[in-house]
Amino acid sequence: MKYSFAKRFVSSVPGLRTFGARSFTSFPTSISPYVYRFMRASLFRDELKRLKTFEICFDRLAASGDVGDYLEFGVARGTSMISSHRYAKRHGLDKMRFFAFDSFAGLPSDEEQFTQGDMAYSQEEFSHFCKKAGVDLKRVTPVPGYFDTTLTNDMLKKLDIKPGRHLIHIDCDLYESTVVVLRFLEPILEEGSMIVFDDWHSFDYKEDPENWGEQRAFSEWPAHKKFEKLAEHPEWNCAFIKTST
Repeated sequence: MKYSFAKRFVSSVPGLRTFGARSFTSFPTSISPYVYRFMRASLFRDELKRLKTFEICFDRLAASGDVGDYLEFGVARGTSMISSHRYAKRHGLDKMRFFAFDSFAGLPSDEEQFTQGDMAYSQEEFSHFCKKAGVDLKRVTPVPGYFDTTLTNDMLKKLDIKPGRHLIHIDCDLYESTVVVLRFLEPILEEGSMIVFDDWHSFDYKEDPENWGEQRAFSEWPAHKKFEKLAEHPEWNCAFIKTST
């Protein structure tokens, strides 16, 4: 089963997820990172399944000796950002910058089970949650706004993101959002760059999942032929590495 009992229970009780998050952030910063790790390793172990893909990507990136930045599209409360920051720290990737792209107002539109306004966490909530989980916020740059307005060449220049061997996490759920993200990324991804699609299997219940969401966007992206599959979890995510220019 994709989600743990604890995750399903928390999601089924109105207000319980918010109460749990507020309870966690009430811990002093001196101990809150340890509380977070304990909760993730015990009650919410479903998170460990999807993180195996991240481990493979960070191991591969660190071994290459040529490390770019981490860009995440759709950060919500910061769960994946927290894990990626921890992996980067584990590998000594002290120069890696972290960019958090999100509307911080929820999804821009509907697509099947995804509804406009879902996953609406404010930028303040994201930053506070990450800080409590042990993330060095000086290394994190939030980029608020809907992707169709923020993901431009001018934004790349403003953020000083140059072509390199970057690690990308796409967790924006929707086909239309993923199309915009991939177009934005194309000029900065050098050989060895990796893309993790978090919602790769979100439409597996359909007869044609390849025609929905992130799978469809990736297959239609002209540059997809330059990538090879690196890792995949059958219920969660899928990672690709760029193997040619």
